[in-house]
Amino acid sequence: IASFYPLGPRGSSSEDEEEDDAGRQGGGVMSLLESNATDHHGSGQLSILGARFFPHAAGMVGRLNPGSAAAEAAEAAALSGEKEKREAEARRLQENEEDRLLRLLPPFLVLSRSDQATLRAIVAHREMHPPHPEDLVAVRTHLLPPFVALAEYDSSDENLDAEMRVYCAYSLPGVILLMGKESWATADDEEQLLRKCFLSLSTGMTALATPADDGSSPSLEPAPVPLPVKRCLASSFHTICCILGQDILTAPGDGPLRPGLLHVFEHYFLRDPDDTVRLNVMRTLPSLLSLLDPASRSKF
Repeated sequence: IASFYPLGPRGSSSEDEEEDDAGRQGGGVMSLLESNATDHHGSGQLSILGARFFPHAAGMVGRLNPGSAAAEAAEAAALSGEKEKREAEARRLQENEEDRLLRLLPPFLVLSRSDQATLRAIVAHREMHPPHPEDLVAVRTHLLPPFVALAEYDSSDENLDAEMRVYCAYSLPGVILLMGKESWATADDEEQLLRKCFLSLSTGMTALATPADDGSSPSLEPAPVPLPVKRCLASSFHTICCILGQDILTAPGDGPLRPGLLHVFEHYFLRDPDDTVRLNVMRTLPSLLSLLDPASRSKF
């Protein structure tokens, strides 16, 4: 599905325009990420795709083992520690008051700010260079339904079920980016596939429920959510919210079977009994709060 997103110079007005072998000519997201765009309050460069932009990536590769992920992060930090110290000393000699205050922030806040700048740039790029409408129709018709079905995969093998759902959760932000926020819950999309997929993965609610044939109400009892899936989504929740935007993020929801995103964040992530799930959402909390107005932020 991600291959439909234009990495290279895919313009909406020229269908026969070809990408070069690396897919890096002007206009594509690769050129955006590899540019020398400057964030005046960051390290001088937008953050890159990798463990910082997708913090759940390292966890997924290691089957979301927090121990191995922490070890990899510690090793990477040690390798870059000395260089960062030298650069920090050079900056300290030339810094103004605003730079000094930035330097005193905890590192995870600085990284979160850089990642948020990258997220906003990618979302803006998607709006300026949308995929071709025929591609979106093809994905929506042929690829999206089986992808969403992974969120409710049931083979009677718990390990296999969890594996399939992790794959789905890991790719969900990219799929939402491709399809656009308008595909989240539009008036003419009664199935609301992406919203259904997210709620199934994060809450265990396996359908945007409709009444049964006999007129009875659907069951409100959620299915168990595999722990690796919750850890994965906890890391990428802020990414999904940035793609969808403030209006969808702050929408109240449509009843207990279709809760709003902030309700899911508060009740299914912040209050989760697993320490890693809570830690993953806390690491990206600044990015999430930046999408809210001051009155909404005060609650958190």
